[in-house]
Amino acid sequence: MDDLTKVKTHRDRTYLTYLRTLPCLINEVLGGDSESVDPAHIGRGGRGIKSHDYHAIPLLHSEHLHSHNHGISRLRLALPGRHRVSIIELLTEAYPSDYGRLSASGLLAMDDADFLLGLQLYAKREYFRWQSAALQPFE
Repeated sequence: MDDLTKVKTHRDRTYLTYLRTLPCLINEVLGGDSESVDPAHIGRGGRGIKSHDYHAIPLLHSEHLHSHNHGISRLRLALPGRHRVSIIELLTEAYPSDYGRLSASGLLAMDDADFLLGLQLYAKREYFRWQSAALQPFE
C-alpha cells in the first residue's frame, strides 16, 4: 500500500487512560478490583485494525468481550435510555434530512451501520469535551 492510500489512525493514550476512570456506558458502574473499565473501540478500522481512539467508549471488561462476541446489536439493546436520547439528538443534528423524525425507540429499530454512526458521534463529542476541558488551566 502506498502512502497516498494509508489512513492515519488517531491515537491518544492520555484519553484512553481517562476513559478507564469513567463508569461503563452500559451499566454505569466504575471499574474496580474485580473488573476494569476498558476503552472499547467502536469504529470499523478493518480486520485487526483499531478505529481512532476518539471512537472509543468506556465498557467494563466483560461488556467489552460481550460486544465482541455478540456484535453491535447487543450493545444497542443494552444501552441505557439517556444515552439513546443523546445519540438520537446527535444524529438528527448532524444529518437532519436522514434522521429528522427519529425517536428514542427508533434507535432500537435502526440498522447496525446507523447505530454505529450515532455511537461514533457520541464518542467523538465526549472526546472533544474532554480535550477542551483538559486544555483549560487549573485554578
